[in-house]
Amino acid sequence: AETGAKIRQMASSIGNKRAEGMIFVKEGNMILEEALGTRMLDDPPKREACDICVADFDGVKFRVLVTPERPSYVSVHCSLGPKVGAKIKGEMRGAEILEATYPGMVVEPEPGYDFAVGLDLDSLGSMAPEAKAGLHKRLGAMRRHLLGAPVITALQGLRDGNGGSLPCAH
Repeated sequence: AETGAKIRQMASSIGNKRAEGMIFVKEGNMILEEALGTRMLDDPPKREACDICVADFDGVKFRVLVTPERPSYVSVHCSLGPKVGAKIKGEMRGAEILEATYPGMVVEPEPGYDFAVGLDLDSLGSMAPEAKAGLHKRLGAMRRHLLGAPVITALQGLRDGNGGSLPCAH
């Protein structure tokens, strides 16, 4: 037990030296994950209206929307900003990436947002807990999936042998 404590202490001090002057950012938005988690993972799950708007450090905005008329349906809207959102939506195949990541959940975004997904929360009852947790994590990382669209598009082009005809992200 004493040896284990020494190893943990050494690992902690090494980690602290690496972290000096750095900021570690999680891949998902914590507020988005919390708002979705109470509706997807809690027992019993929350079924009440909400309209939560949050922004990440890079200007990406999210809106979690549950209307009073449909308290068991949640939609998550994402804005990447005017230039980036339009480019990823068009040339960088963001809509295709979104559909592949969230199959059957892509919906029309609210005005001012570039992308959106929606799901009936009551349909999650039949999902295995691991699958539900995986979906929750993927929804929380929507920004990462969308901003990764240019990389995915380029890698697919490289794989398919048509990378030279792909658009450039400026």
